[in-house]
Amino acid sequence: MKGRIFRIVLMGVLFLGFVMIGYKAVWGDSYNFQDPNCFVDVGYSAGQGTMPGYPITISIGVLLVEFNDRQHHSNNYTVTDFENLIFSDDYYSIDIDPFRTSPDGEAVYGSLKDWYQENSHGLIQISGDVINPDNNGVPIWLNMETNFATYNSSNFDTRDLIEDAVSRAVNDSSWNAKYNVITVIVAGDGYRNVAWHGSPNIGGATFFRLREDSLPSATNLFDWNILWGGYTTMERWQGDLTSQSNTFTHVGPHAHESFHVIGHGLFGRWYDQNLSIAPMGDWCIMHRLGIGPNRKGECPSHLDAARKISVGWATPTEVTSNNMEETIDYVETQIDNANFDFYRFTDPASGEEFVIENRQYSGFNRFMPAWWEEGTTPLGGLLVFNAVEDLPSFNDVDNIIIIPADNFFTTNYNQQNDPDQWSVGDPGDPFPGTSGNTAFTPFTTPNTDNRSGDPTGFAITNISNSSNSMTATFDFDILPPAAPQNLVIANPSEDGANPILQWDANTEPDLDHYLVWRGTTPNWKTTPITWETSPAANVTVTTWTDNETFIDLDVLSATYYRVTAVDDANNESDYSNTTSTTSSNIHKAGVGEEKEERTTAIPIAFALHQNFPNPFNPQTEIRFELPAANHVTLEIYNVLGEKIRTLTERNLTAGFHAASWDGKDDRGQNVPSGLYIYRMVVTSRDNGDAVFSQTKKLTLLR
Repeated sequence: MKGRIFRIVLMGVLFLGFVMIGYKAVWGDSYNFQDPNCFVDVGYSAGQGTMPGYPITISIGVLLVEFNDRQHHSNNYTVTDFENLIFSDDYYSIDIDPFRTSPDGEAVYGSLKDWYQENSHGLIQISGDVINPDNNGVPIWLNMETNFATYNSSNFDTRDLIEDAVSRAVNDSSWNAKYNVITVIVAGDGYRNVAWHGSPNIGGATFFRLREDSLPSATNLFDWNILWGGYTTMERWQGDLTSQSNTFTHVGPHAHESFHVIGHGLFGRWYDQNLSIAPMGDWCIMHRLGIGPNRKGECPSHLDAARKISVGWATPTEVTSNNMEETIDYVETQIDNANFDFYRFTDPASGEEFVIENRQYSGFNRFMPAWWEEGTTPLGGLLVFNAVEDLPSFNDVDNIIIIPADNFFTTNYNQQNDPDQWSVGDPGDPFPGTSGNTAFTPFTTPNTDNRSGDPTGFAITNISNSSNSMTATFDFDILPPAAPQNLVIANPSEDGANPILQWDANTEPDLDHYLVWRGTTPNWKTTPITWETSPAANVTVTTWTDNETFIDLDVLSATYYRVTAVDDANNESDYSNTTSTTSSNIHKAGVGEEKEERTTAIPIAFALHQNFPNPFNPQTEIRFELPAANHVTLEIYNVLGEKIRTLTERNLTAGFHAASWDGKDDRGQNVPSGLYIYRMVVTSRDNGDAVFSQTKKLTLLR
């Protein structure tokens, strides 16, 4: 998006083309502008898209405008009211002084300056003032000398209103202050879901460089690289609920709109989203403005962790190793610590990111999700965001979305027929949340596949209960390698002497070694023998002299071989096909079903076979068949229904498979003789639904 000028207006519509009009702006009495000299040069040209040097101070000039048919409210809000809303430092704090309210007596939870300080850990400071002159503290509103309807037409948009207001103010005064951002507050009321004017054409934020020809007599008053743009809000706003009356506009709309301009000014990005869906709900101020006890933006939520990272306010801990047992602290317990506890995994194939943070109900986040007051339980927890940095069109796909732990994501919100219009932005979104979901892996629902549906191998497990300090385990590589292919005996002999095993080498870059499995019967009473990788997947089974050979002193006339691949995270692949020394024919069947002909057959149906031998001691094999790739769980239970051992719990390819049980439990302890149950459950990798389940009995005799 760098180098392009985007202007966001209400409902995400883009308006292009700029038309200037020639009305004269007047202030009423003959007052001059203040000269606050409040600009602080951040040493950065707008829209360059590189990281500025922090900390920085951003200067905002507030301009109050009205029209012949839209006058400011009779309450006569003061200059101090507007400056406290935007520039005060801990003036509004429900924790310090719960009786300090807005001019209309409503609770306030902080200023725009407070919000930026908390979100950036002090890296962003806000300064500025109200530009308008005043009469005993009451601002003199700039009258645009026309009706509001002039701007409420298809010929005008937000940029036109802001530029007209600024040019009139400059030409009509001695104003020479320089600002990064101009805030235009328009007199009158805004309505539900319209934080601005009830206008289809005017609203929101715009990034621009002021046209020099729009200020013919004042071009020396502006630094064209410093004034990034501006945004508009209304003097008063109804909020999100139709039952609410219009009151003094709270900080939420200012936080949302100002970040559009500041984000683009610093980084050349709008940080917007496709407004036809709700990919964040209340978890990010850029997706919902009216967060607070009255849904008026009194307590705007934080930005999401992915955005904070992208603008340089936080440096995440990268997930680059397995079994990372971590403590993740709530963001607002770390306000004075520049290192947020954010974690990030980047999928090497797609470049997509999973970003994780701990979010709880306090501070600016105390009213999220916003609808808990309607009867649900307010539960925080770990939020997982999926971020894509560069998209072909920011209006087509969302750069950043939340992954709801309950997997309920309303993608086409319709107020009339959606039974759960706030399904994104409710207590089911965090982990574990109301769903109780304590894992996010390639095999859970939702899963960690990327947006193309390809597995990433990323996993979060052992997620603790929600608290200010949570724990979880991160893994970045839990997907096994592919099963070795085309295992053959190149030089078979009837007595089994010196067989040469050959197979196609795996291509995974993290492959660590192979396991060569040897059995004396087709039913696999086996012992694995580790065989390290080499450039050629070829091993002579004679003597163990280096990492390419091993000693096999007991090769019999009937010896069976199969191979698995193991990566450096100790993930083991499925078995290769089986081959043996019993015949000069090459055995190509899947595990547990030996055939005398070469075959690459795929089973036509799911099947779970009786274990063999049965009864058994000390080991038995359980064979099963998959007609398609799915997630398989194969477990052993005692007759009381208690789980004894998990033999398989992973994604497997279509084909013939087998698992062995050595009569031990998950702790490696021998279990007593008796009757046991084994159960296989197959679930779809696409949606997690069960597609096959079967149970059988087996007997262990010690």
